[in-house]
Amino acid sequence: MSDEHVCKAGKRCRARTRTEDGKGWTPSATHTPHTLCDPCVRWVETDAAALWADYLALHHMVGERPNTQHDSGSKRPDPTSQIPINVHVDALMRDIVDTAERAAEQISDVLHIDNPQNENPTALLAAALAIVEPNITILARVREFDSHQWNEAGDQLVAVDTDGPKLCLKLAELHHRAQNQLGETQGRDRMPVPCPRCEHSTLGRWHGAENVNCLHCGSSWTESDYKRMTLILADDYQELAG
Repeated sequence: MSDEHVCKAGKRCRARTRTEDGKGWTPSATHTPHTLCDPCVRWVETDAAALWADYLALHHMVGERPNTQHDSGSKRPDPTSQIPINVHVDALMRDIVDTAERAAEQISDVLHIDNPQNENPTALLAAALAIVEPNITILARVREFDSHQWNEAGDQLVAVDTDGPKLCLKLAELHHRAQNQLGETQGRDRMPVPCPRCEHSTLGRWHGAENVNCLHCGSSWTESDYKRMTLILADDYQELAG
């Protein structure tokens, strides 16, 4: 197997196998050179599809952020805002938006469609993910190009050489980081019924919160409305079962 056909996820390859001496791992082979293997593509597809819910959950943690220009490079809150911003969460949210935007731009170039553009970070992320989620296979085949990314401190953009597989792995990494951040800082109880508006199984309630909300579409219900909704859904399920 030539180096060109080795999964670029390396040690993180989802289809890796043990080396003959049992001390290391060998990434899976790929049909297309310089890309990810099929199991890794499916892994990235799953994690990328979760980034929207991750972003909404992180947004809930920091509250409404000031509506700044996306490309301004500024991370300072509006002096008139009384809502404290967790800078680590804010930097992670910025990284999610920027990475999704860069990935969408590469896919757009291949598909000859318009790049996502919006001054509002949340709207920009939604537009970018609409392009990225169904096209991870295309992104994984993008060869090396010049780009920019935030440094570790999250306060400066630096020039980097990257490619499609690296962006894919960054999307998966961001999902993992978001889940770790959410798990460390805020508990959430998951509800047993799907959201009645988007039908995703992402209904829940943050510890200490009064309302039940959906991490996928952002819908929210009071406790009484949620109980009434579950009773209606329970009756519907019984009718279907009967």
